[in-house]
Amino acid sequence: MSALGGIYRFDGATVEREMLARLGRSLTARGPDGGRDLLAGQVGLSYRAFHTNRESRMEDQPYVSQAGRILAWDGRMDNREEIARLTRSTNSSSRTDIELVMAAYECWGEDFVSRLIGDFALSLWDAQTQKLILARDHAGVRSLYYRIDRESVVWSSDLTALLEICRRDVEIDEDHIAGFLSFGVDTAKTPFLGFQAIRPGHALVVDRAGVAIDRTVWTLDPEATIRFKTDADYEERFRELFADAVKTRLRADRPVIAELSGGLDSSSIVCMADRLLRSGSADAPRLETVSHVSDEYKTSDERRFIHYVEEHVGRRSNYVRQEDYPYLTPMPDTSRISTINRFLTNCGYNIAVKKLMREQGSRVLLSGVGGDELLHSVNDPAPELCELLVTCRFLRLFQRLKIWGDLLREPYFRLLWQKALLPALPIRFRAAFRKNNDALLSSWLNQDFARRVGFQERSLTTPDIYGFRRPTGRDQAIGFLSVVNRIAAGFRTEAANYDISYPFLHRPLVEFLCAIPFEQLLRPGESRSLMRRSLVGILPPEILRRKGKGQTREILGIGFERQWTKWRRFFDNPLVVRYGFVEPKPLEAALLRARHGLPGEAFQLASILTLEVWLRLVEERKKSLPHIACR
Repeated sequence: MSALGGIYRFDGATVEREMLARLGRSLTARGPDGGRDLLAGQVGLSYRAFHTNRESRMEDQPYVSQAGRILAWDGRMDNREEIARLTRSTNSSSRTDIELVMAAYECWGEDFVSRLIGDFALSLWDAQTQKLILARDHAGVRSLYYRIDRESVVWSSDLTALLEICRRDVEIDEDHIAGFLSFGVDTAKTPFLGFQAIRPGHALVVDRAGVAIDRTVWTLDPEATIRFKTDADYEERFRELFADAVKTRLRADRPVIAELSGGLDSSSIVCMADRLLRSGSADAPRLETVSHVSDEYKTSDERRFIHYVEEHVGRRSNYVRQEDYPYLTPMPDTSRISTINRFLTNCGYNIAVKKLMREQGSRVLLSGVGGDELLHSVNDPAPELCELLVTCRFLRLFQRLKIWGDLLREPYFRLLWQKALLPALPIRFRAAFRKNNDALLSSWLNQDFARRVGFQERSLTTPDIYGFRRPTGRDQAIGFLSVVNRIAAGFRTEAANYDISYPFLHRPLVEFLCAIPFEQLLRPGESRSLMRRSLVGILPPEILRRKGKGQTREILGIGFERQWTKWRRFFDNPLVVRYGFVEPKPLEAALLRARHGLPGEAFQLASILTLEVWLRLVEERKKSLPHIACR
């Protein structure tokens, strides 16, 4: 969670030293371990460090190469040995990440970003070509924002810092609002028009004339296929890649904390990390875990399954009780929040985690986010049945419909319609048949706003930007993109003071899971088939056999009821209505139901509440930043 920023003036003027210093000071909260500002005529780079491993403590950033190139790097490189070998560098163990990144650029030029595996954001200035490169990893784990005009480009890891330094008239982007309320924001957008984010897996190259080219440096290959002879081959390869994913994230010189919910994803990470540490294969001095539990809400409490993992690894988790940090606990300090951040209204668990990490001296948190989407946590045969239909494999389709119908207890023709025919239709037709809570939310919205942003279609699904033709491949890509959209929005990064990493989003693992046959991932009656088979002997048997998760509906419903007094004032004269995003009467009716603890609309109402709090925060900011406008 180091921070970087900078200014490149392509109008020929020199960067103002005080402006660069002001940008650097604004990054200190994210990078408390020192750093510096480096001014080189028309370009200036700023860096503030947040050290998590031995190599990072050896770095001096911004880094200047012998050829005068300047690099600022916020990240963790996972393929250090490979880059050292290919660039013919000295032993990777004696090199810092930033030295290896510069060696990669000097070897491959602008194509170097595609060679880097890990969580990162970077800015590189090449004085010889007069080009600036801003880049971000494939999943957008590290944030990087920028603003470009006819005179200059300014960039920063922190959106608030960018807003403070770019004192230009700014308006809220209603398309971003629509993305927040549906399946995720466009990863290139921020809530403010004119302020953009580097897309995950992209690099922005800006030349001396101010021409900016957005380059794709990583993408899923829709034609990639991996076929092995036996199930055992797939299982072995999955174990290898998953072990690498966890091991690289244990490259730390302080204790690492992993979230442990008792589900398959978090339990797998904890058990694999424990295995690696016991064998001496990983660097971290020790592993701690944190678990969100509840004494009151029995349907959501997962302690029974958490205990199985605790017994397996021989260590008790650190419990965060829902009763101590209740649902809808507001964020105590919003001074550095500029995104429409869900932690604004539900920060209790994050407060507890930050406290625990301070107490344990930890700076790295491992999260199981991504496992559900990439390894198929539900028995949904739609991708397989749809693919059989569009490839005209009708006999096989008939056979699978029979098997899945018996398992799900669904009539043949209903299953054919819902899981084969409907998913094959264009999105605009599918939207007409939608009957779910997103349709409920769209009924609350101002209809002019909903029509302008195409809310009905965009709330149906995350679009596949990779161009998969196979429905099974498209389903995998959409699952991955739905996770990327949430992570790349930067909510947790903005609210945390620690590094968060996601082993299930390890790039080689993602590429593998999106190229293998769908039947390896999901089999009738066996969700997460590959994962369960691969981790026998690594996970406790009780975890391997679990079929579902605890429910949060009880917490959501009662949470609104108990926190009603605290939040009710936000809807006395709601900005979401005043600015034309939400209709007043449906919102009032939903609030009345929430007051009485009815949980059905809780997720949707929580989104509206977060948007309301954010709009009020923006209104308050206008007093110190008058260039920000709400409409």
